[in-house]
Amino acid sequence: MVDTLAPAIAKDNPIRVFGCGAGWTLGKAWVCLLLRWRMIRTRFTEMFGLRHPIMSAPMAMHSGVTLAVAVTAAGAMGSFSGHSAEGPDWVGAQAARVRDTTAQPFAIGFITPFLTMAEVNFRAALDARPAAIALSFSDPGDWARQVKDAGLRLICQVQSLVDAELAVAAGADVLVAQGTEAGGHTGTMSLLPLLAGIADRHPSVTLLAAGGMASGRALAAALLAGADGAWLGTAFLATPEAVEIDEDYKAAIVASDGGDTVFTRAYDIASRLPWPAAVGARVHRDAFTEEWAEREAELRSSDNVSFGRPVYMGQSAAFVDAVRPAEDLVRRLSGEAERLIELQRQRIDERLQLAATCLTGIDYTHSAHHPHLWLPLPEPWRAGQFATALRQAGVLVRTADQFAV
Repeated sequence: MVDTLAPAIAKDNPIRVFGCGAGWTLGKAWVCLLLRWRMIRTRFTEMFGLRHPIMSAPMAMHSGVTLAVAVTAAGAMGSFSGHSAEGPDWVGAQAARVRDTTAQPFAIGFITPFLTMAEVNFRAALDARPAAIALSFSDPGDWARQVKDAGLRLICQVQSLVDAELAVAAGADVLVAQGTEAGGHTGTMSLLPLLAGIADRHPSVTLLAAGGMASGRALAAALLAGADGAWLGTAFLATPEAVEIDEDYKAAIVASDGGDTVFTRAYDIASRLPWPAAVGARVHRDAFTEEWAEREAELRSSDNVSFGRPVYMGQSAAFVDAVRPAEDLVRRLSGEAERLIELQRQRIDERLQLAATCLTGIDYTHSAHHPHLWLPLPEPWRAGQFATALRQAGVLVRTADQFAV
């Protein structure tokens, strides 16, 4: 949108505008400021027409339509879980509540291994026609086919490279690489190797990062590692719009440094719900997790084990220092990520300019930023490794003879 509107509105002016990237002029400054929310554009934002590369996780019994509306209205993608004992009419009513508030896209999520117990809700979700259906925790299989047949986008959260292969084969439009740092149900692989592995193997598929995504710095790191955005759970629980959980739960997230969480299967074993063997849950460490730590086999054979409600939270709780409105959280994370990415770009520019000065004796370190840095390199450097590296970094390299007048 910025690139489309600015040339039509602005007049040419040679003065560069800081923070608007190479090629921006003073006449375009006001356009840049008005549309600054559009600065981080990724395949995810373009696919759904979003202002921010962020999606809220559809956390069953922990976040609902109130949060989904707030996130969606903020320009990110909100979602809610379709699992509810209230049945298919409830699913349709929740989707209608989102649409009554905003025309922006939203998603409905399901836990794939539980879909046989929620098939009517799933069909109601398809009938509600959200922008996407999100499936998590096992091979999406025929459920994915139904989503695609309905003409909806398919988002698949995966916990391993094998899961990613299955999701891509099923036609996933978006993959969510969920690292073990994530709160709630998750796998055992850390985010960075999973994210990088998926980005390498499936470069054409839009990719989100999940697990640890509660700060702008984490979002920036994920974007630079190949993600097109982030899927957030823990951070959105610490918002007023997460009405499904109480204030003590939110206070525990704010007080956590992330190190008081633990990956466990104890609650899942005790609940007897059909979670896949490769999936566990990250929760706030408590007496129950401590009692059954490294005693899973014994717990499986025990009957009538009493347990309370776990406090699901991820290691990203370390970044959550207050309960904030969802809109503030979205804007804060996206803005901080944008600032850090721009800062890193400037640092790279400065290093390239310094390298050019060292090579040529011409002082480039105080010159204005240009899309191409012209270096009169002597002939021996033309095919050299340094010149090649500069070209790969976007620097236009020419030899000395090409500067003859």
